[in-house]
Amino acid sequence: QTLRLDFNGGVNISEFSFTANNDNTPPVVTITSPVDGIYATSDVSLSFTGTANDLADGDLSANLSWESDVDGPLGAGASFSSSLS
Repeated sequence: QTLRLDFNGGVNISEFSFTANNDNTPPVVTITSPVDGIYATSDVSLSFTGTANDLADGDLSANLSWESDVDGPLGAGASFSSSLS
């Protein structure tokens, strides 16, 4: 896009180009632990670790919220330990 600005009767004319960026993409979330397909018994504490990165807002890993469809809320943040039922 080109934007033209005219000041005081057109004596000072300036043109410049810019690219509008309206992309509001979701953060990229990566779970690094536990690994996919792991088998664990209910008496074993598991380490949960993940990252969340956003193009506009940067590192959001501290804002992660972890939950289980069986056990409900498990923990928050980039890492914690918990056991599952």
